[in-house]
Amino acid sequence: MLRRSAHGPPRGVARSSIVITPRNGSQKFYIRKSGFASHVHTAAQNERKSIKSLSVPSTARFNEIGVQQLSDHVHSQIFLNKPTPPDQKLVALSKDHLSRHELLGKSQEAAEPIAFDFPPLVGQTLDEHFHKLAMDASEPYLTVAKSYATINAPQMPRKWVRRSGWTKYNSDGSWEAIDAPEESALTFDTEVLYKQSPFAVMACAVSPTAWYAWLSPWLIGESENDRHLVPLGDMSKPRIIVGHNIGYDRARVQEEYNIKQSRNFFVDTMSLHVAVNGMCSQQRPTWMRHKKNRDLRDKVANDNNAVELSALLESKMLSEEEEELWVGRS
Repeated sequence: MLRRSAHGPPRGVARSSIVITPRNGSQKFYIRKSGFASHVHTAAQNERKSIKSLSVPSTARFNEIGVQQLSDHVHSQIFLNKPTPPDQKLVALSKDHLSRHELLGKSQEAAEPIAFDFPPLVGQTLDEHFHKLAMDASEPYLTVAKSYATINAPQMPRKWVRRSGWTKYNSDGSWEAIDAPEESALTFDTEVLYKQSPFAVMACAVSPTAWYAWLSPWLIGESENDRHLVPLGDMSKPRIIVGHNIGYDRARVQEEYNIKQSRNFFVDTMSLHVAVNGMCSQQRPTWMRHKKNRDLRDKVANDNNAVELSALLESKMLSEEEEELWVGRS
């Protein structure tokens, strides 16, 4: 423990000394403050020296018009093939264009080249490197998903059993009580009485071989507690679970709250649709109506046109506070 002496150091010890008192309260030790500071500074320097820097010496690289590029050490690791010189006609064209705008030769000051050792590329190019890494990370889920996309679902059951937990409906019309589906690919959906509880009251799943249904014990009347999560079984087994806005259903899956990471891979068809096709036919009219009223609101704000203000008020897109503001401005 370090502290400054309250009663003063003994004879022969500087008053600026730092007192070191062991926890057991035994003999005190006095250290000159300047000497202690020097010791701390030396220790900090030694610690900094012990930390090995990843930076390595390198030379800066510049293109034909003076723009700094990757250092030679980094460039040789990322681009394995020997670089080809640029077309001199294009270089001359670039210089002429920059000269016309008085920009040639006005590049920023060169920065210190940054260089360190990269992990080796998996392939010959960056495209090949990241493609191979992505393919490796996507397995076995990608193979399962491709196979699942080509399979037709079995016939839906004609009659559903009213019992809590999971029920499996086989393709021959029989059913059996199970703890959870064991398939490696499922299409999954949950239903919630959102005004009563955020927890699922029922769930349905289909695989290439069977249909599955889950009912909450609270819905059946077997429990007064509505807080039941839907079990999906062995979380160490890799599987894909397909659903529309699947994040909503995933929040109601029991295994997703386990401290151990599950190997369930969720595929969201809504995200896939938006990525390739944008908004659906039901979403687009709502968005266009909103956009039209927003554009009208901006136009009224700039022009202060009484006719357009009337149209904006009739559209019922403004709150009461906004209506009072617009009418007051007119």
